[in-house]
This record gives sequence, structure tokens and C-alpha cells, in this order.
Amino acid sequence: MKDPVFKIHLTPKLYRKDVKMWNGTAIDCYEIGCDCSKCFIYKTYFLPQKWKCYMKRYVKFLLKKVGEP
Repeated sequence: MKDPVFKIHLTPKLYRKDVKMWNGTAIDCYEIGCDCSKCFIYKTYFLPQKWKCYMKRYVKFLLKKVGEP
């Protein structure tokens, strides 16, 4: 049986109250058009693993909530 706690760590929810401003990583993602193939962080940390990057979701939310960086 799979551990439900482990699943929570691999599929984080978008906590809207925590997203308040642009940070450097979000700005970098926005500037490359949220294209993971151009992203150093994705290639370094996510591509070798089976993890998923959720930065694109945060960028879309920031654009709606705060506007462009």
C-alpha cells in the first residue's frame, strides 16, 4: 500500500494565500515563457528525477493576482 504522506509531497497544492509576490525563480520562469526545456532548474533538479515542476501554475496565478513582474 502506498504511503499517503508521500503522495502529498509529490503533488503540492497551490496555496493561494501564500502566493503574494514575484520571486527570482518565478521571474526567470516567466521570462522564458514557462518553457521547461529552457529552464536550468528544471534540467538540474526535475528532469533527472520523476518529480514535476509546478512553477508554471504559480506564474499563471501571479499574473492574475499581482500582474507582470
